[in-house]
Amino acid sequence: MAALMKGQPLSKRELIQKAAIDDSTFSRMEPRLLKEELIKIMDDKYYLFNFEGDEVLEEIFKKFVRDGKKLVVIEEVADLAGRSPESIKDLAYKIAKKYDIHFYYPNYVNPLYKKNYFKIS
Repeated sequence: MAALMKGQPLSKRELIQKAAIDDSTFSRMEPRLLKEELIKIMDDKYYLFNFEGDEVLEEIFKKFVRDGKKLVVIEEVADLAGRSPESIKDLAYKIAKKYDIHFYYPNYVNPLYKKNYFKIS
């Protein structure tokens, strides 16, 4: 993986050759790698991402504690981590509990009252 990351960006052919896999294997794996945001394609070049989720999110939540933040939105955390909210949600909730930080959802509609309220997890 480290060798692949040094030569970025890579063409599809270069990535397949350096990863020592065949075309059909890559074709099967590519959708999942894109969905999990382990690779990104820009201008027909492939970029590999090595996301150390725990460490990155720990630092983000430590900064929130230093700044006195107790309520955050998942999109803010995802933006700071450079990831999609869906890809970090479970891990972010787990780490947030450790720092007594809560998430709120500004567009949450309470089903009992059919009105917008802040929902805090």
